[in-house]
Amino acid sequence: MEIRTKAEFFRLWESNALGFRLRTWPGTPEGLADALASEVPIFGFRQLQIAAGAFEIAPRAEVAAVAALWMRVGRVFCICEAAPDQLATIQGEIMGRGTARRGLIGRVKNAKRMRDSLRDGDLTPQGPAACLYLVNTYMAHGSREDLDALQELYPDSVIEFTCYGSHEFTPGRNTIFWEVRNY
Repeated sequence: MEIRTKAEFFRLWESNALGFRLRTWPGTPEGLADALASEVPIFGFRQLQIAAGAFEIAPRAEVAAVAALWMRVGRVFCICEAAPDQLATIQGEIMGRGTARRGLIGRVKNAKRMRDSLRDGDLTPQGPAACLYLVNTYMAHGSREDLDALQELYPDSVIEFTCYGSHEFTPGRNTIFWEVRNY
């Protein structure tokens, strides 16, 4: 199977079909109310329907103002729980299975987000043995099972992820899968 568009990816991602992800809410007045009803202290705003769309982080006290601005300028977006970037260990993009596995993976520097690490060249090409070592070393068992399942379903897709140290989002899972794509 392949995921050929950002819209298709978001549909699958929002339905929790692509591994663990952070909570999201629609960029609507109702979504904003639901987000603020959660205990989340820091939120992200992600522009949808545009590759590499705008992204902004806001503390709880500023969420309503940022949402109002994004709505006023007409952005289609979601509000999301912000990742604990300070706890990130490795991140990257991986594709293939077994001896065909390869990727761009690196240690997280200064709590950088994935898009910034890609832009700054912090991720280095890794072959099958290094990819296997890194995911076995840094991914919790449940996250590793999620990765294996994604690679089985989408063998030719790029899978973008970040692993987090001792932090577990849910029992046995310490990895956020940011994207699965063929575009």
